[in-house]
Amino acid sequence: ISRSAGRSAGAAAAYRACVKLIDQTTGLIHDYTRKRGHVETLLIGADDISGLWNRAEASENRKNSTVARELMLPLPDEWTNDERRECVRDIAQHLRNTYGVAVSGSIHAPNRHERNTHVHMMFTTRTVDADGNFGNKTRILDDMKTGEVKNLREAICKIVNAHAEKLGSDFYVYAGKFSDIDKNH
Repeated sequence: ISRSAGRSAGAAAAYRACVKLIDQTTGLIHDYTRKRGHVETLLIGADDISGLWNRAEASENRKNSTVARELMLPLPDEWTNDERRECVRDIAQHLRNTYGVAVSGSIHAPNRHERNTHVHMMFTTRTVDADGNFGNKTRILDDMKTGEVKNLREAICKIVNAHAEKLGSDFYVYAGKFSDIDKNH
């Protein structure tokens, strides 16, 4: 989520969490409280969604800064909300433990026409300590050449697949192209 693309972490977080946030840098109010489909938002490394994303915006001083990263992951429709919550919590905790970032994971239910339960995982581009202070950029995720993005995808797949296996679900995610493991896919 980059300023150079005209985006704001506060606006993105408000939309994904279906809440009202006031962007303290611009004064804009982002109110998505009427939006439907939101189940819940989990925070790891932060206590308050508004404070987290306003501090993320304030920690960057360049007009073209990337202020947040986002992953969108499918979640099995047949899992319960509690089962999805535990999986999302484990992914968020992995991001926190591995990169030192703060994470908000907003779980969305499918609309009435589709089966697309999913989670929007937004996380800071800087480390965040236990007191909520922002530190260094997590540059290792900026460059696809380091292999860290691939490592992150594989780690997330392992977490989701471990939850599926524990629950006896045949849901399976793969970090690459399914055609690599099944030519007919």
